[in-house]
Parts: sequence; C-alpha cells; structure tokens
Amino acid sequence: MGMFDSFLVAHNDTTHEVQTKRFANNLDSWSVGDVINQPSFGVQVLYELAEEVDGRLEHTFVEDATVIVYLIIVNGVYVESIVEPFQPHDIESRIVELGEGWADANRQITAFATHLNSKQTINKTYRTTFNKLVGYIDAYRNPGKVGTFGFNIEKIHYHKLETVNSDKELIDVLLEEIKEVLEHKNAIEIVYDSDPLAKYRL
Repeated sequence: MGMFDSFLVAHNDTTHEVQTKRFANNLDSWSVGDVINQPSFGVQVLYELAEEVDGRLEHTFVEDATVIVYLIIVNGVYVESIVEPFQPHDIESRIVELGEGWADANRQITAFATHLNSKQTINKTYRTTFNKLVGYIDAYRNPGKVGTFGFNIEKIHYHKLETVNSDKELIDVLLEEIKEVLEHKNAIEIVYDSDPLAKYRL
C-alpha cells in the first residue's frame, strides 16, 4: 500500500482514521486543530465514504457506504470533520456549502484561536506533569527531614510517596500520574454561527 497520511475523525466516542495519499505521505496523523504537512491557502473540503458498524466507522466500498465523512482544511489547518448519512447526489452541493461557510474570515479566526488555546493548554498540562514526575523522583531519592518546611511541602505535593517503599512502587506511582494526564480529555468546543449578522448582535 505504501506511505500515506491520516486524518483522525471523532465519532460516537471512537476514533476513525481516514488515510490519504493526497499530501506528503509521511505517515503523519492529524487531529482537528493540527497543521497538515502540505502548506496551502484557502478552503479545501475533502470526503471519504464509510460504513457505520455498531456505532463506529469502518472503511468500505461505495456500494456498502452508509455515511460520508467530510474533512475541512483551512489555510493548511485541519479545522473540522463532519459525519453525515451518505447521499450520493448531495456530495457536490454539500462541498460547495461547506466551502462557502468556511470562507468567512471571522469563523476562521475563531477556529484558529480556539484550537491554539486548546493546544497551549495541553502543552501546559504536559509540562506541569513532567515537572511533577521529576519532583516525585527527587523527593523519593532525597526526602526532606521530618518536621521541616520542605518535608511538609513534599507531603502536600507528593502525597503518594507515603505508601512508596521501593523503586518499583515509585514507578507505579509515576505510571499512574502519566495515565491520568493522558486520559484527560481536552475537548475543543467551538460554536460556529452561519448568520453573517451574528457578530453585530448584542
């Protein structure tokens, strides 16, 4: 099959991967809000057919398709995915409609700012967690003297060390911290308004 890139599409608490050879084919994988590996200007609306099976999307042939997945790229940023029932005769008009909707500069700026804020929040969360892991290791290797201010601070920030008596138990604590941050959902909620007068209304 060779190299390809992938768009990740959220659907019913599952993630569907749409593969494409349209771009640089670096095995890159993009979620909504990511910059793709081929710079572009303007709005691109792409689509892929799929079959919904037990609430999840599966790759399929045209004759078995039950849903259509639209992918919208604006100035090189993957901004939205839409999953709709498959209606062959509606594809062209729907592509035009989505393209016109995303041509609105106010909508684009809103999306870019929201996605950027979400990614900055995620990065901050990861940095904070990394520093916490380092703190756990330092506090385990060089515990403060009982009764001192440093010891009391360690008890507050690294309270899980109270039950740690070995390197293995420390590793278990670190893995638990990592698992918690990776399972945290950073939902991107953007409200788009197709009303051209919306920005003027109080």
